Amino acid sequence: MADLGGWPFVGLLGVIFLGAIIQGTTGFGLGLFAAPVMVVVEPGLLPAALILVSIPLPLLMALREPVAARSAGLGWAFIGRITGTAVGVAAVAWFSPRVLALVVAGAVLLAVGLSVTSWRPSVTPRSLLVAGFLSGAAGTATAVGGPPMALLFQRSTGAEVRSTLGWFFFFGTSLSLVGLLLAGQVTTMHVRAAAWMALPMVAGFAVSGRLRSIIDNGRTRLALLSLATISALALLGRSVAGT
Repeated sequence: MADLGGWPFVGLLGVIFLGAIIQGTTGFGLGLFAAPVMVVVEPGLLPAALILVSIPLPLLMALREPVAARSAGLGWAFIGRITGTAVGVAAVAWFSPRVLALVVAGAVLLAVGLSVTSWRPSVTPRSLLVAGFLSGAAGTATAVGGPPMALLFQRSTGAEVRSTLGWFFFFGTSLSLVGLLLAGQVTTMHVRAAAWMALPMVAGFAVSGRLRSIIDNGRTRLALLSLATISALALLGRSVAGT
């Protein structure tokens, strides 16, 4: 059973707080920062506890800026997420975590490189379907599903990114939770841990409201590209470490 009263868990709560600030200002990032720490502190909490605490945050983001969401065509991203999740489940069964991490990291770094040079992605039904699919597949296989959608919306305003990704990730994480529940992978321990983590998550979300103007002042694209790069490098590091 996980030790929810020790200092390592207290440190994890601090990481949740910082991750919520980052996601609340840029659109994603909680899982990126929390998952590696959770692996060290208490691997048994993954993925259920992190998914449980990750569901309210994107919903809060979407409701905070409801009129900013680019909802037109978002259903295509949802369809892509569902099919991508199924592919991600199959990929986990077919390939080693190391191979999956290398493939996803390479694809993200390539997309970032193209974005810096000449690629200007357009938000269309087709691109939403593809980004949703890639997000579902990568998120299921490696727990890093934010970059595909973030890269697609890199030239949108900060409010559009936060609200649109908020609805997308709320749907996606809820779908993942349903799958875990059906598989019997959610326990009382996960619920207790998520309840503790909800406190710093809400606090981080509240702080992010005061920091949005920093990102929105012409820095949205830089923030998204930077986070996508960090995600890819973290995956590469995990792959090299063999985890």
